[in-house]
Amino acid sequence: MHSVGSAISAQNAKAKAEIKIVPTWKAAAHIIEIGLANGTYEGKRLASEELQRMADVADRCVELTNVGVYQLPHGFKIEPSNNSHTLTCNGYFVFNGTLDDCYIAFGGHLSTLR
Repeated sequence: MHSVGSAISAQNAKAKAEIKIVPTWKAAAHIIEIGLANGTYEGKRLASEELQRMADVADRCVELTNVGVYQLPHGFKIEPSNNSHTLTCNGYFVFNGTLDDCYIAFGGHLSTLR
């Protein structure tokens, strides 16, 4: 039979095992920096692997957000332009604004097509 103390200890151990810590990118970078500067050989190896993994994630994020040109039906196109986007139709300027606003303008122009 278990005592109350051992049951509480088992419950506390289980609760501790379920804690998940997810640091911010900045905190993770700081932890890696410490590991690379002051870690053991194994610590430095793990920190280097994690740094490479974070770089892969960052590169993938850039790939996903760097679409470039959006080809749309009926000759419409949205292209990045400085800090905004430009909507054109068959090479003629239609609208300039955020990507969302360009899609709204595109929808407005589509409603005029019959």
